[in-house]
Amino acid sequence: MANTMKLKVVTPDRSVYEGMVEGVSLKTVDGYEGFLPGHSRLVTLLDTGVLSIKEPGGNKIEAEIDGGFIDVKDEVLVFTDQAEWLEK
Repeated sequence: MANTMKLKVVTPDRSVYEGMVEGVSLKTVDGYEGFLPGHSRLVTLLDTGVLSIKEPGGNKIEAEIDGGFIDVKDEVLVFTDQAEWLEK
C-alpha cells in the first residue's frame, strides 16, 4: 500500500475520520496545500477552509474545518477546532 497513507482527523470532542487515503488537501495559513504518501515531515497551522480527502478507488469527501494544525510524518494527523462534512 505504498500509494496510501494513514489519515486521522480529530476535534477536541470527537474523531472525525480515520483511514487509509491516497491524498489530502486543506487550507494552511500559507494557502491550500496537498499531501501525498511519502511527503516530507511538516507541522503547520491551519486556516478555516475545506479539507478534501481522496480515498482509495477515487472517492472524494470534503469537510469544512475551522483552524488547528496538521502534523505530517509516517501518518497525517489533522487537529481542528471544528469539522463538518459537506454534502455532495
